[in-house]
Amino acid sequence: MLGVQDQTLVDNLCKFIKYNFKLYHLDLSHTGLTTLMLREFGSSLRRAKSLLSLHLNGNPGLSSALKAEMHQRVHCAESEETISLNVISSNLVKKTH
Repeated sequence: MLGVQDQTLVDNLCKFIKYNFKLYHLDLSHTGLTTLMLREFGSSLRRAKSLLSLHLNGNPGLSSALKAEMHQRVHCAESEETISLNVISSNLVKKTH
């Protein structure tokens, strides 16, 4: 269970993603996000249709399993081009081909 401040932070991040239709890059590197915070935040990634890159390096809660879970949640912006999702280091990055 998250503390009040941590829950407020995650709630605000989720709202930011939900209502920001032109979010292309989000860098949350080295922000102290825990596994629980990242999981809750990760649930909002399905709404991030315009997101091209998400950087999570240096967060104590980031693991290989969580990266794979988040990778599954990220949706690509609709395009006529083929879009693939690549995980580079601890970053989630979408690239168009």
